[in-house]
Amino acid sequence: MLALIKEGSQLQLQELPIPEPQTGEVLIRVRAAGLCRTDVLVMQGKLPAINPLIPGHEFAGEITAIGSDITQFQLGQPVTVHPLIGCGLCPCCQIKRPEHCPDVQMLGVERHGAFAEYICVPAQAVWQVPDSLSWQEAAYTEPVAATLGVLRAGIQPEQKGWITGSNRIAALTSRVLNLHGCQPGIGSLAEFEPDSLDYVIETGLKAEELPTILQVLKPGGTLIAKSRHLGELPLPWNMLVRKDIRLQGLYYGSFKQALAMINTELLGDLMGKSYRLSDWQSFIAPAPEAQKPFLVMD
Repeated sequence: MLALIKEGSQLQLQELPIPEPQTGEVLIRVRAAGLCRTDVLVMQGKLPAINPLIPGHEFAGEITAIGSDITQFQLGQPVTVHPLIGCGLCPCCQIKRPEHCPDVQMLGVERHGAFAEYICVPAQAVWQVPDSLSWQEAAYTEPVAATLGVLRAGIQPEQKGWITGSNRIAALTSRVLNLHGCQPGIGSLAEFEPDSLDYVIETGLKAEELPTILQVLKPGGTLIAKSRHLGELPLPWNMLVRKDIRLQGLYYGSFKQALAMINTELLGDLMGKSYRLSDWQSFIAPAPEAQKPFLVMD
């Protein structure tokens, strides 16, 4: 199979043996894989990862081989995968919350990912995809599930909220909340008066923006953290305490719910261009943050 390999600071396309599924695993022929900010950070060497590594963690494909103990899946089924692979034994893994597993590993970071023609993953991480979805739509399951995590913050339709950022997760979060009756704004906080918002969802925070966010939140307001940061962020602790601000990090929502709500109306203009695996250099070139290009391997 062909795979995009990062070794040291170099990226190159290599031909590798197709992996064989072990006990508890399935082999998936990757049909579409999306490019995420996390993947870019890994390929730029800014996010620590195993070496060598096949990047990529948002994808969909079809099952082409099954481990001997797997009964819940069949050959040819279209599937997507939760990219956080837990131990499979702890209480969090048992309720399909691998992100909280103490030994979790992420595809494309701590394990080989999906920028390849085939990938083996534990069956516990696999989700069947409705036949109505295209491969690119199905590959969008992971970011949609990530935005659904925001719903666990207890946001109410009557509350006034804002989403910071101009990226894909910001746009997706806005659309998901709209579908649930909430109408947050999106963009810059520069024009807001102090104590004017019930909640702020950050999707691409800069350290210098933290004081502004805490200022515009009402006493008792909520700051919801969604983005990945490579270093430490200084937190205006005194303001956080004085204003009774709730700081809540939220990772993933339900993959089942994400699969049920994906459609053209939800994704719309967020769908980026498609590239062949052999065109990977064009694929990883800078693109508008709101759009997600795809590697298509069919």
